[in-house]
Amino acid sequence: MDEAQADFALNLLRAATKGDESAIISPFSAAVALAMTYVGAEGQSDEQFVDYISKLLADVNSADKGVTLDTANRLYVEKNFTLLEAFLKIIESHFAGQLQQVEFKQKKAVVHQINSWVEQQTRDKIKDLVRTE
Repeated sequence: MDEAQADFALNLLRAATKGDESAIISPFSAAVALAMTYVGAEGQSDEQFVDYISKLLADVNSADKGVTLDTANRLYVEKNFTLLEAFLKIIESHFAGQLQQVEFKQKKAVVHQINSWVEQQTRDKIKDLVRTE
């Protein structure tokens, strides 16, 4: 699985940048977000996949002493989508994640909400993660 993770990280970086652009991305966060989305899109989850991501999150969050590593996971979903209770429980229990329903038509408000949450979760280290463009 480590080789697959490395391939994913490199492909994500290539897709996120053009030419000599600089970028900072988190393949781990992207993978967790994709996993959370996968669970919701399928309506049921592949138990091995969910267990793997859940254990990976637990390992990451229990890093060596002297190292501080906090993770925060949140999916933003269109307000008019109906979310199944089972999906919400999986997101909370397996991914330590949250779901936030928003109206994506209100782009500026959603961008502000996302950026404020990210800034708060990262203790002001990441600002303006997303833009309306």
